[in-house]
Amino acid sequence: MRTKYVLLGWVIIFMFPPLILNGQGSKTNPNQDDFSKITASLTQLKQQNARFIIPNTYKNVNRAYDDYIRSIRDGKTINEMQEAYSKFESIMARAKERVNRANEVLRLPLSKRTDAEEVNAHTIVPDTFSVAEKQLYRAIALLEDDKVSDAFNLGQDAALLYRRAKILVIEMSLIGPAKVQLAEARRKNLHKLAPVSFKTAYKLLGEITEAIENDRPISPELQKQANIAQYKVQRAVKIAAYIDTLQKNQDNWEKLILLQEKLASQPANFVGISPDFLVDKPQDIVIESTQRWAARQDSLIRLIETGRKETSVLNGKIDSLNSSIKQQQIRLSAMVENFQRDLQKRKENLDREKREVQAYLREKELLDAAAEARSRFKKTEAIVKRSENKLSLNLVGISFNAGKSSISKTAKQLLKKVEEFILLYPKALISIEGHTDSTGDNNKNISLSKSRAMAVMNFLSQNTKLLRKQMTATGLGSSRPISTNKTRKGRDQNRRIDLIITFSK
Repeated sequence: MRTKYVLLGWVIIFMFPPLILNGQGSKTNPNQDDFSKITASLTQLKQQNARFIIPNTYKNVNRAYDDYIRSIRDGKTINEMQEAYSKFESIMARAKERVNRANEVLRLPLSKRTDAEEVNAHTIVPDTFSVAEKQLYRAIALLEDDKVSDAFNLGQDAALLYRRAKILVIEMSLIGPAKVQLAEARRKNLHKLAPVSFKTAYKLLGEITEAIENDRPISPELQKQANIAQYKVQRAVKIAAYIDTLQKNQDNWEKLILLQEKLASQPANFVGISPDFLVDKPQDIVIESTQRWAARQDSLIRLIETGRKETSVLNGKIDSLNSSIKQQQIRLSAMVENFQRDLQKRKENLDREKREVQAYLREKELLDAAAEARSRFKKTEAIVKRSENKLSLNLVGISFNAGKSSISKTAKQLLKKVEEFILLYPKALISIEGHTDSTGDNNKNISLSKSRAMAVMNFLSQNTKLLRKQMTATGLGSSRPISTNKTRKGRDQNRRIDLIITFSK
């Protein structure tokens, strides 16, 4: 559309210059340099991604551009064309300022968004990426409303989500299959059969995850680590599956398999065999090693001769080793006890951290809800306040005639907006408080305020998706004025409805 208008403007200038008049009715041409400036400005704004980071201001620039081109196309006077051009320049200057501000305030989330898109996070982990997008869009909207601090905070949240999306994609590419296999093994309780092997696998996966979270590049070394971790996971699962077939002496299942592998590795290494326990059984490796030993019969005979002479020495070493094993078993028992104590302490720390995280999430939910409410309601509709785990909406947009409790058409529209906001927090509880001015008897005022609160609750329960069990209604009469009762305007403001929204703990 922009190209179409630019071409149309140049056609008008060069083919029909007599059609354009100046402010005094004389024939003249518009400044041709203006078109070059406009085109350059629009191109620069587009290159700065203005359509995305300042959408509303970008639309205003396009409208001003259209008005200017239309003034030329319709043969307006030179003054009118100059006025349209000046308006475009003013809006364009504001747009450039806001683009620079957006790129400064939202630099981190925009950078993290690019990083996430480079690994195709929007396709691989769409849920996490979508949540980040929503946060960024809200930050952009707040920034255009000049709420810089709120926009910055939301932008930081979006940056964390984009980074998380990128990390998830990289984890899936490097160790995704291994984590799936571990989860399946844990579901079958196989990890209890081979705890040492599974602990090694978990440790390797944890190191890779830590490296990814520390933005370590995906180098051949890291890929090699991932391959090793995958091997360890497969090996742990294979050992556990083998142990699962045994019917007795369960405590020694893993020890038996590891001992077999160790015994098989010694002759295999001696004859130059690289054992692969994912494919071959220890018995097969021993057989192959023995066959190679047979090919070196003369050398083996000499070794046997030497071995006979050293039998007594070896027997002594065996006795010494047996004694060492017993001592190691005693130390192992002590280590197990220490580990159990440490595990209990870690559990207590995790429980405490969980409580702290839950408290933080509740506080964040309240802050987000307050920000969301302020973005949805005009100050002439509702005044937003927060305290502890509660959010207060002073519905100044709802006023009642003296002595009446009927809801006006304007008030119903505001209550529909209230519904849209509260539906964002389905577990919230709503206390509807009715208030009156100080005119009349206090008991009648309390009854009237209760009637007004009930009218609002009945409207919300009958005309919206809010559940009646979420709401309570109470009348407070004139006990809590927000304005003076000495003027008509003040009394109108005191005849109001307050919504107290409590978030679940």
